[in-house]
Amino acid sequence: REVNEYFKAGDPGCTLGPSGTAYFITDVSTSPYDQFTTLYRSKDGGKTWSPAIEMSHIERPSIRVDDHSQKYKGNIYVNGWTSVRDVDGASRNTGISLRRSLNGGEFFEQVSRHPLENDRHYISGMGNCVILSDGTVACVFSQSDDDSPTEQQVQSLRLPSKLKVISSTDGGASLSNAVTVAS
Repeated sequence: REVNEYFKAGDPGCTLGPSGTAYFITDVSTSPYDQFTTLYRSKDGGKTWSPAIEMSHIERPSIRVDDHSQKYKGNIYVNGWTSVRDVDGASRNTGISLRRSLNGGEFFEQVSRHPLENDRHYISGMGNCVILSDGTVACVFSQSDDDSPTEQQVQSLRLPSKLKVISSTDGGASLSNAVTVAS
């Protein structure tokens, strides 16, 4: 499907659901400052696509559908990292965002985890989630060990970081504490 209604689009992701429905997700912008994430669905092998379902912006979105657990079969998960501003709007930080849909992608609930207000440990990379056979959703990401201001970390190509995993065992309703996998 060709769409010309956006200023820019990127970070695409695609997956298939248990009924054969295809799901396509991407970050889009209508201007350099107006970003959001869109989801399209196709029930006919990609010949036609539904109108976009728009949601608030998450960076590097990935999408997975639980097609094998009994408890959460059919749940759709979108994950990525997100930026938040402090209450005064003066500084920003990054966090993990996991969204779930229980109705085929019509509506998504969001659960997020953000560092403490003064924590400068930047989420510098987010991987795709996987769904384990028991329905656990596991997401891998890297988080910096650097205490310099976040804006300086964003510009750095090499950050001392830890590889971490965060998971949900309740169908995406909540996220566990992150566990360090490696430095």
